[in-house]
Amino acid sequence: MVRSAARACSLARRHMPPVGLAGLFMLTALVCGVAVAQPLPPDRPDFPSLTLDGPLSGQAAVLALGDDLAAVAAYYRMPADVLAALLQNDPTARIDGGGRIYFVEDGLHQPLAASTAASSQTTGALDRSRTFNLSSLPGSNRSIYLDFDGHSITGEEWNNGARINAGPWDIDGRPGQFSDQEHRIIQAVWQRVAEDFAPFDVNVTTREPVESDLIRDSRNDGRFGMRVVITPNTFYDCDCGGVAYLSVFDYFGSNPGRYQPAWVFNSSEETIAEAVSHEAGHTLGLRHDGVDSDPYYRGHGSGATSWAPIMGISYGQAVTQWSRGEYAGANNTQDDIATMPDNGAALRLDDAGDGPNTANRLQVRLSGGTQRVEHTGTITRDEDTDWLMFVAGAGPAGFTIEPGPIRPNLDVRLQLIDSDGVMLADASPRDRLGASLAVELGGGTYYLVVDGVGTGNPTVAYSDYGSIGAYRITGSYPDTDAQPPVARFTTSPEQGGTPQWVSTDASDSQDPDGRIVDYRWDFGDGRIAEGPQAYCTYSQPGTYMISLTVRDNDGLGDALRKAVTITATPSVSTVGAPVTAATEGDPLNQCMPGEQSEQSGNTNGRTNSTPQGNQDDPVASDDDPAVAPDAPSSAGSGAVAPWTLLLLLMLTAGRYHSRFHAAFRFLPIG
Repeated sequence: MVRSAARACSLARRHMPPVGLAGLFMLTALVCGVAVAQPLPPDRPDFPSLTLDGPLSGQAAVLALGDDLAAVAAYYRMPADVLAALLQNDPTARIDGGGRIYFVEDGLHQPLAASTAASSQTTGALDRSRTFNLSSLPGSNRSIYLDFDGHSITGEEWNNGARINAGPWDIDGRPGQFSDQEHRIIQAVWQRVAEDFAPFDVNVTTREPVESDLIRDSRNDGRFGMRVVITPNTFYDCDCGGVAYLSVFDYFGSNPGRYQPAWVFNSSEETIAEAVSHEAGHTLGLRHDGVDSDPYYRGHGSGATSWAPIMGISYGQAVTQWSRGEYAGANNTQDDIATMPDNGAALRLDDAGDGPNTANRLQVRLSGGTQRVEHTGTITRDEDTDWLMFVAGAGPAGFTIEPGPIRPNLDVRLQLIDSDGVMLADASPRDRLGASLAVELGGGTYYLVVDGVGTGNPTVAYSDYGSIGAYRITGSYPDTDAQPPVARFTTSPEQGGTPQWVSTDASDSQDPDGRIVDYRWDFGDGRIAEGPQAYCTYSQPGTYMISLTVRDNDGLGDALRKAVTITATPSVSTVGAPVTAATEGDPLNQCMPGEQSEQSGNTNGRTNSTPQGNQDDPVASDDDPAVAPDAPSSAGSGAVAPWTLLLLLMLTAGRYHSRFHAAFRFLPIG
C-alpha cells in the first residue's frame, strides 16, 4: 500500500493538469494521501450502568452522578475534579439519562444573515462531479463523513431513540437541489476540515462510506469513524450551532451507533467548517477551550495572523488551530493533538525525514535547463521538520512555500542549507503564513527545510504547537551537468511480528556518471547503519520509516524512504523455562551493515551454516557467532545469571540467500 500509493502520488504530481491553487491542494489530497495500519485505541474502564433523570447540567449533573462520578471520569480519562468542574462551569455540557456527556453548542450558532451563507472563498472553474466524491486520505481505516444531503436515524440516543428525518443542507430554499454556490461551499468546507485533520490518519470525505466504515462493532474492529450531519435544525430543541457526544468516535457496544451522528446546524462556509471540526473534536475526546467568564475562547490578534482555538469559537480569525491552552486565561490545558489518537485518530506517519540522512527528494520537473519545483507535503506535529534534497547547477534559484489555500493551520518557515550544513537562506515573515527565498547557488547538493512556526508569546500570539498541516513549494533552480545517484532499495520483510529482523539491500542504487561511495541507513527509531546492505531487528510494534541516503564521487546525493509495519506477537514460553524478549542493548536490538552482520558480537569465531546440497542439518564452521558475548555461565555459587543466546542460521543454495535470526533471554527459575 505505501509503495504503490507513493508511486501514484509521484505520477500524479508529474502529470497533474494545470489547476488553481485550491484545486491543486484538493487533487493532491485525493491522490497522494498515504495511510498505514493503525493501532487499536487503548481500552477504557467499563462505564457504570446508570439510570438518571436526564438530561442534566451544572451542579444537578454532579449530584446525580454521586458516587459514580469517579468511575464516569475514569471512562473519559480525566480526574474526577476535572469532570465536576466541566459540568459545573461549562453551561453547554450535559449528561443524558445514562450519564454520558454531550455538548449543546449555543455559542456556535450563527444566523443566516450574520453568517453570509452565500459567500465562499473558492474561485475558478467549478467541477460539480467532485463535490460528493472528495476524500483526503482514502486508504485510512478511520473516516469523518461530511453528510450534506440529509440523513434519517432511529434508535440512537438523539431524540430518545425516536426517528429523526434530517433534511439536506440548504441556503436557497431548494433542499436537495444543490446550486453552483452550494457546491462551492461544500467543496470549501471539505478543504477546511481536511486541513484541520491533515496530521491525523483520518479520511475526511464527502462520499458516503458503507455503514461498517463508520460503526465500530467490537473491540477488535479497527475500521470506524464518525458521521457529521450538516442540516437545518428542524428537530432539536436548541438555538445552537451543533451537538455532539464526548469521546464516542471509538465507541462500541450492543448498539454501536447509538451516539452517532454529530450534528451541525450552521449555514455559511466558515461557520459550517469550524463547527464540523469542533463537533468532530468532541467525539475524539476534546473539551472546550474557554476562559473563566466564557466556555468559548474567541481568539486574539488581527490581520493575517489573528488566532483562535478550534475548540473555542474561531469564527472570523485567520488562523484556527488545535490548542493546549497556552493563551492568556485559559481554563483548559488539554493537549488536543495528544488526546485524539487515544480516541481513535492516530497521527499520520511523517512523510519526510527530519534531517539530511533521512531527507526526501524534492519533487521537480525538467524544463529546458531549469528544474521546476512542484512539491507538496504535510507538517504533522510541532517538532516535525521536512528535509527535502535536491542537486543543482550554478546560478540563481528561487523558492516559494505556501500553506493550504483556505484558512490553513500552518504558519511555515523555509530554510536553504548546503551539503556542509551551512544555512544559506532563511524566511519566516511575521505578517504572512507563507515564505519565499531567492539565492545564488554555486552548484551541488542542497536541502530545503520546512518547519511550522508560531508568531511569538502564545498569550498574545501563537506558538508552533498547532502550526501543522499541508504545504506547497514552487520555484526553480538551474539543472546540473553532473548526474546525481539514484537511491533504490528493498526491505525484507515489509511487515512482521515482534521481534522482527529486517534486511535492507541497496544494490540496485545507481550513479549514471560515476560511482556511489556512501550508503547511510536510518531505521526510523534512532538507529543507523552504513553500507549497501544492512540488518535491523525491531522489538516494539509500530510503523517505521527506513531511510537510505546515498552519495556519489561528485558529492551529489539522493534519498529514499519506505515503511515497515511491525505488529505485536504474543509471547511464548516453555514449561519450566521463562523466556523474555531481548531488551535494549542486546544483540537482537542492534542494526548492522550487511557485510559485517555475521561478525557482530563474535567472541568464539563460530557460525551455524548449511552446506550446499544438504539444507536439512545445519553444521558448525569457524566463521560466525553462535553465542552472544553477554552469556556468562554462572553468577556465583549456586546461582545462574541471566544470559542471551543469539542463533544465526543461513541456508545455502549456491550462495547465502536466506537468514534466520533468533534471540532468547534465559532467566533463573524462581
